[in-house]
Amino acid sequence: FFFFKQKTAYEMQRGLVGSEMCIRDRKTVEAFMDAIKDSLVKDKNVYLRGFGSFIVKKRAQKTARNISKNTTIIIPEHNIPSFKPAKSFTGKVKVTVKASKQLTLQNNHHAKRQKKEKTQNGYSQAQKTLKKE
Repeated sequence: FFFFKQKTAYEMQRGLVGSEMCIRDRKTVEAFMDAIKDSLVKDKNVYLRGFGSFIVKKRAQKTARNISKNTTIIIPEHNIPSFKPAKSFTGKVKVTVKASKQLTLQNNHHAKRQKKEKTQNGYSQAQKTLKKE
């Protein structure tokens, strides 16, 4: 798996972006995802430094209810795949989203102010026209 990870990084450094990457590297991405799936099926976690971890979570046995038949069902212990993003990745996304929200709020505030000024100016113009008549 480690060798595959280096190959993927090399492929990404080739400069392919957007739709080019989707068309040219589809097999690479699918092979990468298959490697992750195979590792998780074997109960091995996959750690990608700076991005996150694909991990297997174990769910305990529990009792559930079938409401329509009014019966109880025992759900056996099972594993589920899960993704946990790295702290550095989460931090970058939060900063980006926060900056984006601030920019959106500023733009909305600016647009509301312009609309308010336009309305006030338009109303005063109408008032002036009425007074002249």
